[in-house]
Amino acid sequence: MVVLLVASTTLVQKYVGAATEYRPRWLIGFAIFAGLNKGIAGSGYGPVITLGEIISGVYEKSATAITSMAEGVVSLAGIAAFFGITAAGVEINLMLLPSVFAGGFLAAILSPYTVRALPNRALQYLVPGYALVLVVIPFAQIL
Repeated sequence: MVVLLVASTTLVQKYVGAATEYRPRWLIGFAIFAGLNKGIAGSGYGPVITLGEIISGVYEKSATAITSMAEGVVSLAGIAAFFGITAAGVEINLMLLPSVFAGGFLAAILSPYTVRALPNRALQYLVPGYALVLVVIPFAQIL
């Protein structure tokens, strides 16, 4: 629901054509909000923080690149923790390693090329639209 709210707000803001001035203090609020959402719901950090940056006045290409880079670093930290726990003697199923690695790492590689190739006008609608798709898919599977 949080992703739905933030994505809808971003789309309305872009559709209405409201000017977005840079508000750095809002970034702190969105970072806390995204972190709490991740801790409570277990998902939604990337879309919430990216859209929060856009609502706060960060350029769409920059917001997407910043979030992708951060998720790539966190993915690598997760892999390091995975190996650290294994080295400490705790037995972990190594079949889980590809899933820890794949999502964040591939996104960190592919997103800079995608962001560079797409015009900013397209990203203004694709980023919140994609977030809405992420919200709708689980609900469609339930029904």
